[in-house]
Amino acid sequence: MNENVNFKKINEDMQRGYSFLMNDDSLSACKEWKKVWTSVVNALKAGEYQNIEDFDKEFNGEQSIYNWASDYEMELANASHEDIAFAKARIKFCTEYLKYISDTSENNSLNMKKAIAESLFQTGMAGKGENNYKKITKESPTWAWGWIGWADAYSSDDEHKNLEKSIEILEQAINIDGIEEKDEIMLRLQELYLDAGKVVIDDNVEDCRESINGLHEAQKQAPDTVVDNPVRKVKIGRNEKCPCGSGQKYKRCCGRNS
Repeated sequence: MNENVNFKKINEDMQRGYSFLMNDDSLSACKEWKKVWTSVVNALKAGEYQNIEDFDKEFNGEQSIYNWASDYEMELANASHEDIAFAKARIKFCTEYLKYISDTSENNSLNMKKAIAESLFQTGMAGKGENNYKKITKESPTWAWGWIGWADAYSSDDEHKNLEKSIEILEQAINIDGIEEKDEIMLRLQELYLDAGKVVIDDNVEDCRESINGLHEAQKQAPDTVVDNPVRKVKIGRNEKCPCGSGQKYKRCCGRNS
């Protein structure tokens, strides 16, 4: 055990942050967790450990740094809707995390990259955010959430609202061989077509694809044609924004008890 690192205090600060979350206080949780991350980074900078994985082997806290980091990123996102400074803190944290994790292609790292791009849009740096999403989808083309996040940047933010661009991004994604979470992409396309007053596509993934292709052909002949089908309920991912409009992730809002 490394005597130069106070693992006990790091764990106490971490758990104190979780106690704030129990009271729906994301801002206080993030302030407490900033101490946790500062302690971890100081140990890494001092050369005590090569990466986060090595740190976790000795940490032995109630949550690993790897798992806790995902919660910290999420709460920074939630807190940023009350104070934009937390969006900038989110960019800083995720950038540092990627510097100190050994595998930047695993799921946590991909989510951190997406978080950076999302926060760049939020803090008025849409051009940099756009470039980040392009890089994410180029490096990990089958990771659906990179494409979905990119499309969301143009569909869920009034400042950058561009439904046609959002649809274009997801249609590009759906044509990639081996794309993951194809059903999630289809669900979002369905909602986007509805918002754009175009079409509601079917539940079945392959039928959805045929509907998209059919719409394209129909629009070539009659651009203003609207295809009507019944609207159905859309499944919401626990890490996606809550549809109630709070701006928080679903699992921290209406999905808290689901």
